[in-house]
Amino acid sequence: STAGLRLRLVANDLSAGDVSTWPNRGTEADAVQVDGNRLPTFRAQSTLFGGNASVGFNEGSDDDEALEVQGIAAHGSGTLIAVFSQEDVAGHNYGIFGTWGTTNRRASFVTRSSSQADGLDYWDSSNGWVTGTTVLSPNQAYVGSWRISEGASADLRVNGTSAGSRSFGSGMPSFDRYIVGMSEPSTSARFDGQIAELLFYDRVL
Repeated sequence: STAGLRLRLVANDLSAGDVSTWPNRGTEADAVQVDGNRLPTFRAQSTLFGGNASVGFNEGSDDDEALEVQGIAAHGSGTLIAVFSQEDVAGHNYGIFGTWGTTNRRASFVTRSSSQADGLDYWDSSNGWVTGTTVLSPNQAYVGSWRISEGASADLRVNGTSAGSRSFGSGMPSFDRYIVGMSEPSTSARFDGQIAELLFYDRVL
């Protein structure tokens, strides 16, 4: 079902070169980066993603690439599904997706370095960390899902297998944009790797 689908980004929709706009097949606007110095890069079809293309973040010397969709109406529940591969796994958390209002109103859907005991995590400014249990290896494709149920729980899965969950008392804080490739509109908690497809729903699937 497509009910509740707010964002669907598919790398196969793109052509070779820097990515300033990633067309959205969902209900919101396209994902855009207006700063020409912070553009992700189209990555050609590869066996890593079963013959599909991807978008590379933090390519070359640039380390703060992201795409944003602004003007979003906040919702307390959500489901993120991402087909991705991470590259540098020696550092801190990598924000593959975020909802952002202010420092005190944001949520982060992140992958973790393989040196940690977890791979997929979730964090928001109301509930804190929901820590995953699956270690992610570099340069390997994964399907990750984050399900956030308002006032109930967060549930994490990797390739369809449970990767951690926790009950909590509130949903995602209010926000006004989605961010792909970072948890916030700065150089903090940025994703380092490739994304082939990303879907975000405003409800729990």
